[in-house]
Amino acid sequence: DTVTYNIYFGPDPSPPLVITDVAGTTYDPGTLSYNTHYYWKIEASDNHGASTSGPVWDFTTSATPNTAPNTPSNTSPSDDATGVSVTPTLQSSAFSDSDAGDTHTASQWRITTTSGNYSSPIYDSGTDTSNLTQIAIPSGTLSDNTRYYWQVRHQDNHSEWSDWSTETSFTTTVTTTDGDTTSDGSSSSMGLIGGIIGGVAGVGVAVAVTVLLLRRRGGTGTGGSNPTN
Repeated sequence: DTVTYNIYFGPDPSPPLVITDVAGTTYDPGTLSYNTHYYWKIEASDNHGASTSGPVWDFTTSATPNTAPNTPSNTSPSDDATGVSVTPTLQSSAFSDSDAGDTHTASQWRITTTSGNYSSPIYDSGTDTSNLTQIAIPSGTLSDNTRYYWQVRHQDNHSEWSDWSTETSFTTTVTTTDGDTTSDGSSSSMGLIGGIIGGVAGVGVAVAVTVLLLRRRGGTGTGGSNPTN
């Protein structure tokens, strides 16, 4: 006998007929929906008109796969900023995720002195569940007059990490010998040099005036006697 099959398939407990007279023993329903309960049954018929229906079977597809959070961006300090404190507060953009209901559970922050190389960062927060969109870098971590590069990434409530943010950089302040800080080191040091030059010039003027007065009086300036009036 020649046997063909009618296929019943769908999300209804009494699945509808979707295809008839299938000669083979397989059926491809196409792409199904996530997290959906489906029902199906087979009805076999031969070339003499006899038919038999099998039981209704069912299955549930897998849950919708989680999507990683969107990549955050570095918002502060601005890229290539100078004169930044050695204890800066780094800030990222707000958490964003295409999966409805996903929440921001952690962030990771890292800083390096070599652009693109974070194999040995000078700072790595690890999985930080407190400082989600901003973090204050502890004292003693950064040095003055140094350029740093940094990135951040976000984690959702399914433990999925975003990609790292696009790297940006900043340069810390310069600490001068008198304890002042400047963005480039020029103002304070030039002021100090100017003060020294001014002091030397002042001494020179005072000496010149003294010598001039002695000469007008007829004195030698080296211990000679002065004429009487």
